[in-house]
Amino acid sequence: MTEGPLLLDLGNTRLRVADWEGPGRYGLVDELTLESQENSDIQSSLASRITSSGRDVFVSSTNPSFWEDVLSSFLSGATVHLVDLDSLPCRVHSKGTGMDRLLAGHAAWRRCETSVLVADVGTAWTLDALGGGGEFLGGAIGPGLFIQEQALAKACPHLGNSVRGDIEEEIPRETAVSLHAGTHLAMACALEGLADRWEGMIGPFSNRFLSGGGAESIRKYLSKEWICEQYLVLEGLAWLPRS
Repeated sequence: MTEGPLLLDLGNTRLRVADWEGPGRYGLVDELTLESQENSDIQSSLASRITSSGRDVFVSSTNPSFWEDVLSSFLSGATVHLVDLDSLPCRVHSKGTGMDRLLAGHAAWRRCETSVLVADVGTAWTLDALGGGGEFLGGAIGPGLFIQEQALAKACPHLGNSVRGDIEEEIPRETAVSLHAGTHLAMACALEGLADRWEGMIGPFSNRFLSGGGAESIRKYLSKEWICEQYLVLEGLAWLPRS
């Protein structure tokens, strides 16, 4: 029996792997950290999933150096489809946009087939907009939570570390809480503010999606309109193979 396609979402710090189970559907997800044990975990995971020569592998990559120097060599026996603009089943009105953003946006749009917003909170945070016909309109990019905290700690080490947890008081009175408010709460407010601004310019978006490693950290500060989905890129990849 021929193996079905394999889906790979390669980001800046991690690799997500899943089997394709049909249009827009995928199976159990392996989340692997890059440079972990000299990448033996990644090699082992792929070897266990690619047991026949020529298996189709659909790859979304936002990490060209890791793809070229490491990952591509682990897939030498597979038929690799490195996703590009020509692979996408949607119109793209932006320039230079990362494939992860395009695929996540397409997956979100497929769920409702109306205009949507998609936020991702990872190494960078992004907020992207798709029109009612599935066209990718563009979006915004900013530094992620870890980058913000790391940069602030380097520039102002005397401030110490921020608290971990909810912000209970309306206006923070302690420095540690103020730091948390200035990153996590402020990012949530930025996403809400941009979403409202764009809706005021081009009309309402039917749904708002939230993903990324930092999603849970700010979800509590967002309105209930936001739907948290961690694997939108894999879901977007799953729309590419043909049955």
